[in-house]
Amino acid sequence: MDWQTTGHSGAKRILEKHLERGSFSHAYLIVGQLGIGKATLAREFASKVLGVDQTKLLSHPDFRFMA
Repeated sequence: MDWQTTGHSGAKRILEKHLERGSFSHAYLIVGQLGIGKATLAREFASKVLGVDQTKLLSHPDFRFMA
């Protein structure tokens, strides 16, 4: 699977399995140090789940981002 987000290989591997199965949790908690790309990874995963471009993600009715 092609990801724009760099790093986070372990997390991406887990998220890819969820995408392949089409089976998702009701929420995901992504934690870690400041500035490592957690929000970027979360937005990219959400856009893959919802099938929308990241630029339209914030206006999607099924997306809520809480920082």
